[in-house]
Amino acid sequence: MARDEIKLKLLYELIKGSRRSDRELSKILGHTRATIARKRKELEREGLIKEYTIIPDFAKLGYQICAFTFLTWAQKPRPEDIERGKEWLAEHPEIIMAAGGEGFATNIIVSMHRDYSEFSSFMAHLRTCLQPIFYSPQFFIVNLSGESIYKNFSFRTLTNNRADKKSWYTVIQQKYGVLSKKLEPENNYKIRV
Repeated sequence: MARDEIKLKLLYELIKGSRRSDRELSKILGHTRATIARKRKELEREGLIKEYTIIPDFAKLGYQICAFTFLTWAQKPRPEDIERGKEWLAEHPEIIMAAGGEGFATNIIVSMHRDYSEFSSFMAHLRTCLQPIFYSPQFFIVNLSGESIYKNFSFRTLTNNRADKKSWYTVIQQKYGVLSKKLEPENNYKIRV
């Protein structure tokens, strides 16, 4: 098995569950623990692994709302506007992600809130602090304790073989030059659960 192929398969396994030990991963992938530990360190050093974390049941932790807030710049942002926005984001631990993009808005903020009152206060604060550089924010809220969640948040499904031309693992394969055969992470090696 090619060196880069080992790293790619290790990455797939870690996406499925990063809690597993190098010993368990070595059994699954058929390599020594030392090889797995070395490959894991390489993935970390190369930035393909940013952090090891869990996805908790937010409702059981007391969060009732996941909010997706969409913002559009009122005019082309100046560098100081962007810096001001980054500073504001850093002050709010309830914000779990913020990014620019394309679509009906130019930016998105994803945040977690214990109840609607907390979310409402957050939105009032956002409007006060970030206007007039943004138009009025639009939002979509998800009731985390309701029955409207049709598929739980998980990265696990990203490891499944997909038919699309430019899936994330194809990009990784190209980065490492592993294009001789299409990898099918679910089928190329035995998975023990």
